[in-house]
Amino acid sequence: MYFGNIISGNAGTIQISPEGGLPVTTGGVALQTKNSVFSAASFMVNDGLANNPTIRRYFKGYSITLPSQAVTLSNGRGSTMSVSNFTSNSSALGYNGFITGTGYLNIGATLYVNAAQSLGQYSSTSPFPVTVNFY
Repeated sequence: MYFGNIISGNAGTIQISPEGGLPVTTGGVALQTKNSVFSAASFMVNDGLANNPTIRRYFKGYSITLPSQAVTLSNGRGSTMSVSNFTSNSSALGYNGFITGTGYLNIGATLYVNAAQSLGQYSSTSPFPVTVNFY
């Protein structure tokens, strides 16, 4: 997931949609759009039966569990931001999104930027969990 290059004055948020498009900002946060990358996280999900449409699949659906806790991002020099309110495009996938055993899932979220946020490249110290259960 990429939130782009951020210009911070006052505190605010940046929301990345799982459907794509430009991020939505609130508060005193602006985005530098030139030479900046914005994107939702993207995952390929596989049911473990290989990408073979001739294999009979017995699942009737799937459920997706996104993080319920905020994820902390750090610039490695003591400054942090948090990411939460994770969303997915799972409703757009439907059952047929996985009919061949493979589907693609996009995850968006909201980044909470502090006032006068310190410069740096921020990253998570651990990946955020996403679980797909076929039933």
